[in-house]
Amino acid sequence: MNKIVENSYMKKIFTILVLFLVFSTAGVKAQSYKTGFGLKLGDYSQGLTLKHFVKKNAALEGILSSRWHGVNIAGLYEVHGNAFNEPGFNWFIGGGAHASFYDHGYYYFRGHYDGYYDSYYYDRSRAVIGVDGVLGLEYTFRSAPINIGVDWKPEINFINNGFIANDIMFAVRYAFK
Repeated sequence: MNKIVENSYMKKIFTILVLFLVFSTAGVKAQSYKTGFGLKLGDYSQGLTLKHFVKKNAALEGILSSRWHGVNIAGLYEVHGNAFNEPGFNWFIGGGAHASFYDHGYYYFRGHYDGYYDSYYYDRSRAVIGVDGVLGLEYTFRSAPINIGVDWKPEINFINNGFIANDIMFAVRYAFK
């Protein structure tokens, strides 16, 4: 029951943040690079990221990452805006979808009173499909073609795993102007 309350609370907070940032994007110029390619590193997943701006304040991001002995493919649409009135420093918010394929297999060993052990292999392979949200900050250096960022990417999975709220990732990209 407590987990249901936490998930409901996190969903409400995320929805309020999304609405606030979407309605506050009028007239913002955010783009400081056209395309960025690099690495994303987080608690749950590590992988490659490709972000390409389709408008001055909107980008598409593709993420190919590994998690739990499997692969995760995500596509996001992100709205960007200037943060703290500082050139090259941007906030972004958006959403998208993902598909993941995991191998959750593990061995279980059971000991007997006579010193012998039985071992069992449990196959927990699974496919996961769901939607993502994203909220983050990034900075593009003026003196070097480097973009760094941090984002929070909660997921709601329609098949397996439910709601995952704690995927925080750091990104380092080569920024093509």
